[in-house]
Amino acid sequence: MNKIIYVLYVAAAFLFAACESSVSSESEDGEISICMTLPPELSVNTRSGSIGGVTIDNVWVVQFLPDGSKLHAVHYDESKISNLGSSGALIQVATGGFSNVESTFRVIANFGASQAELVAFSKKEGAKSDDLKRIVVAYTDYQNSQNYLISDELPFAGVGSDGKAVIMAPLNYTYSWVDVKWTNKVVSPSRFTLQSIKAYNLPATLALETRAGSASGVYPETSTGSYMVASSSADAGLGTGGTYTFYMPENLRGVGCGKSFQEKNLPEYGPKADGTAPGIGSDGKPTETGTVDNCTYIDLEGLYWYSYDAGSPTATSPISARYRLYLGGNLMNDYNVRRGYHYTITAQISGANSADVRVTITNGNVVVFDKVETIDKVVDF
Repeated sequence: MNKIIYVLYVAAAFLFAACESSVSSESEDGEISICMTLPPELSVNTRSGSIGGVTIDNVWVVQFLPDGSKLHAVHYDESKISNLGSSGALIQVATGGFSNVESTFRVIANFGASQAELVAFSKKEGAKSDDLKRIVVAYTDYQNSQNYLISDELPFAGVGSDGKAVIMAPLNYTYSWVDVKWTNKVVSPSRFTLQSIKAYNLPATLALETRAGSASGVYPETSTGSYMVASSSADAGLGTGGTYTFYMPENLRGVGCGKSFQEKNLPEYGPKADGTAPGIGSDGKPTETGTVDNCTYIDLEGLYWYSYDAGSPTATSPISARYRLYLGGNLMNDYNVRRGYHYTITAQISGANSADVRVTITNGNVVVFDKVETIDKVVDF
């Protein structure tokens, strides 16, 4: 029996702590203490998976009036940042020159002092909070975690009677993390070797705000990037049991109308252009045009022998097999890859079979996943 297991894990809690710093309540401008809390690990169920030591090297601190007008946008390098806890979860930036008025703050970490869009925003006269939300930056390094972080809007009522002002700034990931694992369940005399894992339809830009500030709809307009997650030219191929990781910006394509794992790979069951699901007719088939264009997917490509003779390896020729899996929030109709989520996909490859349109074989044969096990989201605090 061929089986693929798709597991989605989410960590949604934040750590909160307190710190204090004095400011003068008599001055319009003053030093406001910004205390940042790192998001927790995007972890698997045992926390054995880790995003690594997330550090904050630099931050932008932006202050807005209640009407959304920019008051200040200042960059601080590592000389202004201090760690307030042995866990590294609480970090303080020593700020100055902000206005002691009712306002909101945004904290943006690790984008750098010379990030062109943020520099332009900081210098723009009459800039609004919506201008910040619409900022997008280039993102093509899918191999490495960029540690791009941003806070939500943080309300500030001004300095109280005690002359102190502390702003807690829980930070959120602005990207998604995807792990791909595989297990070889092919039994002799058959043989399978996995030669590559490749991701397709990856966004080439990352927005500071979800959907670049838009309330709904697909985002981004196109997703055409690709990345070779892992490959091997060795006879044995990629080792089983390993973890192959890549990072990507959010890719929100919407939902389709599929009701099974098989239908998720069929273009006509994919989302419409606006991200909504096509209608379903009385025959159970879509009545409107769907598409999987721009939806993120991974291909696992390898070689399959129906009968392999180790003593005479050239006696039989393998077929070239490609297993295609569309990412998203479930196995049926959700094509949204969301920021701040960790997706772990474990494929158990058992053999080659016949006739299943969810996957393609480069030489005309077809691979079948005939059993699917679903593990629901896990929120690990």
